[in-house]
Amino acid sequence: MGIWALLGIPFLIAAVLRPHGPFPPHFAFFPIAFVIFGAAFWTSVRSSGLGRQRFVQIGALAAQSLAVLVMSFVIPEHLIGLFFIFVSWQLALFFPLRIAFLWIGIQSFLLLVIYTTRFSLGDGISVMAINAGFQVFAVVTAFVADSEIRARKDLAGVNAELRAARELLAESSRASERLRISRELHDVMGHNLTALSIHLEVAGHLVNGQASEHLEKAKYLSKALLSDVRGIVSAMKGSEAVDVKRAVQALGEGIPTLQLHLALPEELTIEDPIRAQVFVRCVQEIVTNALRHSDAGNLWVEVTATGAGFEIDAKDDGRGIKIVRLGSGLSTMKARLEEIGGSLALESQPARGFAVRAWLPLVAKVGHD
Repeated sequence: MGIWALLGIPFLIAAVLRPHGPFPPHFAFFPIAFVIFGAAFWTSVRSSGLGRQRFVQIGALAAQSLAVLVMSFVIPEHLIGLFFIFVSWQLALFFPLRIAFLWIGIQSFLLLVIYTTRFSLGDGISVMAINAGFQVFAVVTAFVADSEIRARKDLAGVNAELRAARELLAESSRASERLRISRELHDVMGHNLTALSIHLEVAGHLVNGQASEHLEKAKYLSKALLSDVRGIVSAMKGSEAVDVKRAVQALGEGIPTLQLHLALPEELTIEDPIRAQVFVRCVQEIVTNALRHSDAGNLWVEVTATGAGFEIDAKDDGRGIKIVRLGSGLSTMKARLEEIGGSLALESQPARGFAVRAWLPLVAKVGHD
């Protein structure tokens, strides 16, 4: 807005103080067009942050282009055409390149028509060509900058997904190793100790005297050792739950444009690997959605544990949308939750961010001997 004022106000002052007497009546259209351009530019910039409909952006850009043409007609100064650079920059942010270049071609042609009524055809073409060159440069620059920003966001989302997947894989490997060791203890030491107790029991019926006392102690120790081994095996089987807390915390690391605020229970473990993966993917999609689509600076995620499952409440401070539509990511998340008996609720309003509430039920643990 400051550049808009710096470009336009000098023309207003120069026209008011013109040495050739009072300005003609039609000059009143210049300040009107100047103000309309500023208002339309502000509306266009705000429309991208409030999630307004596309027709608002088109109308604001059309008003800006028309305002520049009116100002150029009232005061035929070559520098007024520089206002088209503002329009060209926005075109690259809102529309595909082919539409942006078509728009530039139309407004440049109309500017040429205006210039040829005030200057010679050669001068008009020369000025128009220079102005069109600046517009194309603005479009290309804005497109490259926007593409780089989107690429950085996509890369940050992929990195977050990889870190979460790495943590899940590491936790799964630890759980598998614990299960393998518990089975080895059960199969090797458990069976051998059981056989030892049986042989000691038989030996106890074959001897008398002092040897019998030592056999009784040996039987007691073997039974105690067998009980300890079974206890260790049961404890290791009980620790097969996946620690999803590390995976969720890894999602917020290394994201430059989004601050993730996590509120997690002290212990966040899920015994079912499938449900653990659904839980992490759910939080991951919430982070990715805020990163790529919401233009949010902060995301708050709170996980509440109950006896029946986990509730995930998330809210960002992004632009929000008027009508919530399920994209591919949210549709997949909803389907995953519903497959295991969970649910997903979404809420959003323009300029009030995006809110997600997910419910993930847990299954009762089934013990094994």
